Amino acid sequence: MLTTDQAALQEIQPELTAGERVLWAAQPRPGFVLRSSDGIKIPFSLVWGGFAIFWELGVLGVFNKSSHGTFHFDIFMIWGIPFVLAGQYMIWGRFLFESWIKKRTFYAVTNLRVIAVQNSFTRRTTSNYIDSLPALTKEASSGRHGSLKFREDPNAWIRGQGSAFWNEFSVLDGPRFLDIDEVDSVYNLVAELRKTAARTPD
Repeated sequence: MLTTDQAALQEIQPELTAGERVLWAAQPRPGFVLRSSDGIKIPFSLVWGGFAIFWELGVLGVFNKSSHGTFHFDIFMIWGIPFVLAGQYMIWGRFLFESWIKKRTFYAVTNLRVIAVQNSFTRRTTSNYIDSLPALTKEASSGRHGSLKFREDPNAWIRGQGSAFWNEFSVLDGPRFLDIDEVDSVYNLVAELRKTAARTPD
């Protein structure tokens, strides 16, 4: 039987419509979890971050033996700083941010919708009705843990994955349940609701 987290249920309640009831509610698992997207993000971030640091050191004259420790201001020093910071965020900063944002993210399956609520800098809510979910994809990690996604987009990485490139827990691109417990049971719940909705006449 699925476990409903009371803190998540409390956060989801204000979003419910008349006749809607929560069948499951939870938060993402705390801590660091590797996902399939990290297979691309980690190498990319290392290349980006390494090149940005190499560029900045070059502009600072570290590799110029004739500089003899002298310092000359260059506009390219300023220009390279955002790229260095972005590289550091992708290499390690995003894991700290994910730990922070997970504590403020709440998921729910109701008899009508899948819902994600996020209380970060502002409160954001996104949902899809069960009978109009474009897809249902399960990505199992280890044991009973994993993620559910409700949208298929083979070109997502090419387009930068929207806001998910910088923050995979962003709810701006639609609900997805990342790093959840009981992933098989939640998957079966949503699949059964989709089947029932498909059999129900309009």
